[in-house]
Amino acid sequence: RMSRHYTWAVVASLFLSLSTVAQADTFPLNNLHLEDNPKIIYRVSPSDFHRIIARVKREFEPIVRSYGATLQVEEAWSDSTVNAYPKRPSPDVWVVRMFGGLARRKEMTQDGFALVMCHELGHHLAGYPLKGPLGNPWSASEGQADYWSTQVCARKIWWNDREENARHRLIVD
Repeated sequence: RMSRHYTWAVVASLFLSLSTVAQADTFPLNNLHLEDNPKIIYRVSPSDFHRIIARVKREFEPIVRSYGATLQVEEAWSDSTVNAYPKRPSPDVWVVRMFGGLARRKEMTQDGFALVMCHELGHHLAGYPLKGPLGNPWSASEGQADYWSTQVCARKIWWNDREENARHRLIVD
């Protein structure tokens, strides 16, 4: 006979796993793409979009290679989707998909966009806890990807920006 605690643990883990099956995106399904106007550039321009992605990719490609995989970033500037997500079409190809609709949101900053890229990369690199067998079994959980994005990725991409960091100390209260 299964104990009551074991039964609840199984039910809870199934519920949590099922909640990750439908979407592996940063944001839930939404219709924010309807608000997108590619003619208006807020704080992330097309050149910023590609520069930020290239910087994060450059820092982490060697690490992904050390796992025997190749990092690919699908840069969809013209796509109005307000989202981003990781995927693994095969064990040795790790993909991050970034959309222009997210970058063009009026709330988005260049730093925020870099952290989204870090978060998606964190699904590949952050480790346990994972989403589980019914989600993406290779993918770090949302909380783990969040933690990794700030504790590992942000530090790695910005560690040498001493002048920029010092300048921000004067304008951020």
